[in-house]
Amino acid sequence: MHGRFLLLPLVSLALLAGCDNGQKMNEQALLDENRDLRAELDRTRGGLDDAEARARQLQFQLDEANAQLAEAQAQPPLPADSEGATWRQDEGRAVVEIEGDVLFDSGKFDLKPAAQATLRTIARQIKDVYPGSEIRVDGFTDSDRIRANRRNVIPTNYHLGFFRAYAVGQFLQKQGIDKGVISYGSYGPEKPQATKAESRRVEVSVIQ
Repeated sequence: MHGRFLLLPLVSLALLAGCDNGQKMNEQALLDENRDLRAELDRTRGGLDDAEARARQLQFQLDEANAQLAEAQAQPPLPADSEGATWRQDEGRAVVEIEGDVLFDSGKFDLKPAAQATLRTIARQIKDVYPGSEIRVDGFTDSDRIRANRRNVIPTNYHLGFFRAYAVGQFLQKQGIDKGVISYGSYGPEKPQATKAESRRVEVSVIQ
C-alpha cells in the first residue's frame, strides 16, 4: 500500500519534467520562427527601400526629360539655312554660324559685297522669329599667324575675330536690329573646327 503511494509522486514528477522540456522546445521553436520572420521582414523592407529609391530616381529623370521637352516645344523652330549660314540649337540658344570665307577675304574684315545678301536674310529671320532678343556676335579665326602690316591694325587673331564680328553686327544694325541689343566677342583661334576653313567663321547667338 505504501509502495503505491510512493510511485504516484515519482510518476507526477516525470510528467512535469516532460511537460517542462516540451514547453522549452516549443518556446525555442517560437523564438526561431520569430527570428526568421524578423529577418524576412528586414529583407522585405530593404527591397522596398531600394524600390522607392529607384522610383525616385526614375521620377527625377522623367521630370528632367519633361522639362527639356517643354523648353524645346516652347522655342520657335529654327529659321531656314541660307547661303553660307547654318542655324543650330546650342544650350538653349539659337545660333547661326556664318562661314568666314563667305563674309571676308583672307586676313580682312571688310564685308564682301556677296556676303550682304546672306546677312540681310539673317537679319530678317532674327527680326521675324526672335523680335526684341539680345544678340551676341562672336568672331573665330584659324590658327595662322597674322601677317605684319604697316599700320599694324590687326596685331593678333583675336583682334581680327573681333573686327569681323563688329563688321557683321554693324551690318545687322543697318538692317533694323537695335544696336542696344548687340554685344560682341572674339575667340580668335581658341575653338577650332575640323578644318581651317571651317574655323574661320562668325557666330550670331540669339539670347532669349
